[in-house]
Amino acid sequence: MTSTRRLAVGAVLGLLIVPLMSLWIGCARGTPAAPSNASRIRTLHVLTPHSEETRTAFASGFSTWCLANYGQQVHVNYVYRGTPECVEFARQAPQQRAAGAPGIVADVLFGGGIADHAELAAAGLSRPIRLRDERGGPGPLVQGLPTRDPDLRWMATSLNTFGIVCNEAACAARGITPPATWTDLAEPRLYGWLSIANPRYSGSHREAMVLILTHLGWEPGWGVLIRTLANARALESRSGDALRQVRSGAALATLAVNSDGLSLAEGSKGALRYVDPPGATAASPNLISILAAGENQDLADLFVLYVIGEPGQALWGVRGDLRHPAGRSLYHYPISEAVYAQYGSDLCLARNPFTEEFGLTLDASVSRKMGRLVQCLVEAACGPNHVPLQLTWEALIARGLPPEPLAELLAPPFDAATAQALGDQLAGASNEEVAARMHDWSALFAEKYARVRKMLGE
Repeated sequence: MTSTRRLAVGAVLGLLIVPLMSLWIGCARGTPAAPSNASRIRTLHVLTPHSEETRTAFASGFSTWCLANYGQQVHVNYVYRGTPECVEFARQAPQQRAAGAPGIVADVLFGGGIADHAELAAAGLSRPIRLRDERGGPGPLVQGLPTRDPDLRWMATSLNTFGIVCNEAACAARGITPPATWTDLAEPRLYGWLSIANPRYSGSHREAMVLILTHLGWEPGWGVLIRTLANARALESRSGDALRQVRSGAALATLAVNSDGLSLAEGSKGALRYVDPPGATAASPNLISILAAGENQDLADLFVLYVIGEPGQALWGVRGDLRHPAGRSLYHYPISEAVYAQYGSDLCLARNPFTEEFGLTLDASVSRKMGRLVQCLVEAACGPNHVPLQLTWEALIARGLPPEPLAELLAPPFDAATAQALGDQLAGASNEEVAARMHDWSALFAEKYARVRKMLGE
């Protein structure tokens, strides 16, 4: 690499003073002012589902960048949760603060998809970012999805795909062909060997399930999904728990966002592999919002500027061994189109979402409704009902998958039009209404599994 390129990549961690409007940001609402009280260390509270590697890289990079550009010492304190839990944390913060309850009030939500950030914006829990894209950068859509809220209450920072992580070494030891497609996950050969996270707590598994339903259609997609759940050892509380099961070989495969899957595979010495199911995934925006309840609004604006400016965009995309100092590759697709031309072969991902298709183009509104439905329906089908589902699936496999009882198991509880309508209702429902719906659905699935076993003569 040339010395010029090394200096450019070095900017990833803010070791050089970077022109603030380098890639994306114009100043229609003004450049954020320098943080006050520059002589003391200030803390930015960031709510995030991002991996440890991402949290570490952005905390270090932003702190160094603030010191270099503003003379301000900044400590980034992360509140780490699954994406749905991050949304709930942000929703509860104003009430807890009003009641005088102790605890952290987050300044920024860093990570999550359009549905998550749109929910907070609709509830008035995020505020407009004091920056505007007036020149350069992507247009309003990437891969058919918006890159920002019309009122700038959220912005895209990168893109991710969703696929499958498999422990190929453990598969080989057991003589099991590794899964490479969504339908592979539903095959009887993987009974008891999958690790799946509850989509109520894992945004990545929720998004992967939505992709399965989008790619295959509602009825066949639900059949694949219910068989995949039946193949799972248990319904884990977080995607990280599912990944650890696969890394150890206790499970053979799981769903994953590409950044987590590729990072895990990188450190596995060839034992693990991440795959995007061919023609059956999508490049979805990963977003950032500034939360209205936060107390460090000036720092929050600067954090957004860092993440979507050149330092952060390069940090997402440049190979870890080419950064200075070196680190783990983060395996995100930068949202700035200019980065692909600027860094070329130094990027850790070879594909370019501005010039290539990934198989599926999502409708943000439809995906939001389906995601909400998936969170509730999977919990009903495979939460308290997980053991009955496993036993039913095991009995079907043992009898050679007889068509009539198999069809009964795989049939969704309602048609596609009803599914869309229910997703719309759930998107605006209270916690009490959601709980009541899930209770009713749980009873329906328990009855279904008992009915299938009766058809099998059990």
